[in-house]
Amino acid sequence: MKLSYNWLNQYINLKDIDIHELANRITMSTCEIEEIYTIFDFDENIVIAKVLECSKHPNSDKLTICKVDDGKNILQVLCGASNVKEGIFVVLAKIGAKLIIEEKPLTIDKRSIRGVDSYGMICSAKELGIDSIIGDNNGIIILDELSDEIFLYAYQFHHPQKINEIKDISKIKKQFLKPGTPIKKLFPYIDIILDIDNKSITHRPDLWGHFGFARELSAILKRNIHYDPLETKIKIKQDPSLPVKKIEIKNHSALAYNGVVCTNIQIKDSPLWMKILLTAIGQKVINNVVDVSNYIMYELGQPNHAFDLKELKSDIILCDLTKKEIEFTALDEETYKIPKGSIIIYDGKKPVALGGIIGGLNSAIKSDTTEIFIESATFPREYIRKTISATGIRTESARRFEKGQDPYKSKIAIYRFIELLKETCPDIKIGKIESSFQVPEKKENHIKTTVDFIQMKLGFSISPKEIQSILERLYFKVKIKNNTIEVIVPSFRSYYDITIPEDLVEEIGRIYGYDNIQPVAPVVEIQKPDLPYNRYFERRIKQFISSYGLFFETMNYSFAKKEDNELFGYSGIQLKNPAQKQKDRMRVSLIPGLLEQIQFNIHRYEEAGLYELGKIFIPKKKQSKDIKKKLPEELNRLTIVYFTEELKNYKNYIMMGDDERIGVVLYLRNLLENLFNYFHIEYNLTIPDNPYFFLHPKCQLEIYHQNDKLGVFGLLHPEWHKKYEYPKTKTVVIADLDYDTIFTIWNRKREKKETYYRPPSQFPKSTFEFTILLDKNESTYKPVEYIKNLFPEFREIELVDIYIGPPIPEEKKSISYRVHCIDYKPITNERLQEMLDTVVKLLNEKGYPLRS
Repeated sequence: MKLSYNWLNQYINLKDIDIHELANRITMSTCEIEEIYTIFDFDENIVIAKVLECSKHPNSDKLTICKVDDGKNILQVLCGASNVKEGIFVVLAKIGAKLIIEEKPLTIDKRSIRGVDSYGMICSAKELGIDSIIGDNNGIIILDELSDEIFLYAYQFHHPQKINEIKDISKIKKQFLKPGTPIKKLFPYIDIILDIDNKSITHRPDLWGHFGFARELSAILKRNIHYDPLETKIKIKQDPSLPVKKIEIKNHSALAYNGVVCTNIQIKDSPLWMKILLTAIGQKVINNVVDVSNYIMYELGQPNHAFDLKELKSDIILCDLTKKEIEFTALDEETYKIPKGSIIIYDGKKPVALGGIIGGLNSAIKSDTTEIFIESATFPREYIRKTISATGIRTESARRFEKGQDPYKSKIAIYRFIELLKETCPDIKIGKIESSFQVPEKKENHIKTTVDFIQMKLGFSISPKEIQSILERLYFKVKIKNNTIEVIVPSFRSYYDITIPEDLVEEIGRIYGYDNIQPVAPVVEIQKPDLPYNRYFERRIKQFISSYGLFFETMNYSFAKKEDNELFGYSGIQLKNPAQKQKDRMRVSLIPGLLEQIQFNIHRYEEAGLYELGKIFIPKKKQSKDIKKKLPEELNRLTIVYFTEELKNYKNYIMMGDDERIGVVLYLRNLLENLFNYFHIEYNLTIPDNPYFFLHPKCQLEIYHQNDKLGVFGLLHPEWHKKYEYPKTKTVVIADLDYDTIFTIWNRKREKKETYYRPPSQFPKSTFEFTILLDKNESTYKPVEYIKNLFPEFREIELVDIYIGPPIPEEKKSISYRVHCIDYKPITNERLQEMLDTVVKLLNEKGYPLRS
């Protein structure tokens, strides 16, 4: 949310405070300031100039050569605008001037266009960023033709005490229209914008408007508010002859609803001051009625809406919840499917607005509108949130209502709307204001606590007088007697905000200043907590994978598409209020989410790996009335996905005809084997009896510890490769592991206090290699099982390469292994040969002959 410094100064004096100091005070007590920037701060080299001569460019039909007077020199400037002519005053950006055009910085320098030099640029309103304020005629600004209002505003800005002495506007124009006058004098619109982090004020609905923030600053800075639009009495004369719309609220669809009919409306431009403020915070300027509506929303945080009265045919305005899904065409000319249970405003039976979110196109304000119906209401935030989630319509109005607004200010906003509209429609006629409140018009929570409680929670001594001062600055009513504190919370903080004594503690602490609280060591002894081994193991396993290479941890949402879940045998638990409409189920596998992330990254990197350790949610097969038995089974899975384009990096893993992708699979296998070895979990690898549908049927292996399945890994199935539109040049491998089982095995070993420490040997390791023949479809891990415990010197058995092709028989494959040996004495060549001979003999007996 953007705050205008000039706008805030309408309610509280901030002019003597450095803007960075102000931002720091806000950040330390209320919310985070993301950015501070200045707007309409025109460069000194952008000045008023007079066009003395105009002539056609000899080599261009669209360019004009202009001689302009900048107050010091006569400059030659090329101009492409069709409305340039002799004798007019224009805005000239001289050489060295800096502009921001379409959010890109531009520095003016000398340019030569088709053989003619240009020493500056004559500017349009759009190029200065003020086209929505002074208008845009699709050409350069002709200052002589600007409205009197623009000159009066500039004069009042520079001479606020003399505004009542103005008699002849032509004299004022002459004061400004002098060559060389910096344009910032004629357009003194400079403002400072504070960009607030929206997430940091989600819990503070009262801060979603400029006055709410001014009220907050008055508490922080100990300054008085000099204008309160919520308390200022606004007198309006109601015309009893005008029609009255009866308001009906059904199914608790609104907390409050106020409306009034107004006639004698003229659709025209808004006042200049209003256009300046709205433009400064990025709000598009439209017309006087719509701009007043937006101004009140940004001032009070109270969304409102104006309907074209002639489009409302019924005498009833009905606010109700939809009974079924309906189609609705909104102001943005888009047609949306609105889900059951959404708030709709009906003109009798016809929907005219999506309550709290956006108006309907069928009742929009038009250029010929002369009669309007003004609405100001407050809607339950839970319905707004549900509709936003289902439709994706997130307007500025919806942003405020989803936080939960105070119904009290809804009626006041009607008076404020009329007051502001009178400035452009002085002959306006106002009907009777109709109101319907489903809650108390002004809610005030009563909270009782003690000084001792406040001091105990804060951790330091604070006087009752200071407590009372802070709370009263925040508009709380406070009564302190002895140790007891009785507090009445203002209406704008009573909804969803300040409800319990702990909330008061937070208010006192932040206004006192967290940076003013001296850190003090606790007086009680802190007992070292027991090590949470589940978290310890989780950290270690993540550290291992992250340190292995190009592997990055990721965390996806726990939501999935129904069709993705069904691939894994379950439709999944359906969400009543999904965050994403297309993902309305709890996931039953981590695989689809990771493959989607790979889809996003695979075109950006040659190779990378992602892994996720997270929960899946398996529905119970039998439904029960017992809520605990209805809950899904939550299981932890560890899924790893890796892709690469550089297959040559994996040559040392494979020598296999024309399909080198198996080398990438062996790289993943090496990671998994090292992972289990690192945690001293015995394992074996087998070919699945029933192939996994997401893995290549000829390239997948299961991992077991005794009878416990630890997971599966292999090459991604070609159909899934196509499904996610991965490039054909990329190889994708995946492992899906049962994290709960892996942790249980490791924890069981830990509880048995099994130790695996071996002192390092002072002697280097020795290795030997051998190559054997296996059946083509046989697991390469089977021979390892036979030999891994033959000798105490064996520390690691590594698969070196696989070869299929001549002269190997078609039904066979050649597998090479490397055995790493370590002992606490030198390993002689004779000992190595003895171990090799024993290995070869045993494998030959088991049916794995040495390759000749």
